[in-house]
Amino acid sequence: MQYFLEDAAILAGLSLSSILLFSLLWVFLGPVGILGTLAGYSVGLSLYLAPAD
Repeated sequence: MQYFLEDAAILAGLSLSSILLFSLLWVFLGPVGILGTLAGYSVGLSLYLAPAD
């Protein structure tokens, strides 16, 4: 049970910090900047993972 509580605390800390980071990015870049960054990452990832024919 103790391990479960430690894991839950770690997960909660990680999710809180990621939410905080995302909101900071949202404030600095704005919604358009966030969406553009996500779109760029997804396009780059799909190009990277696409089979090289």
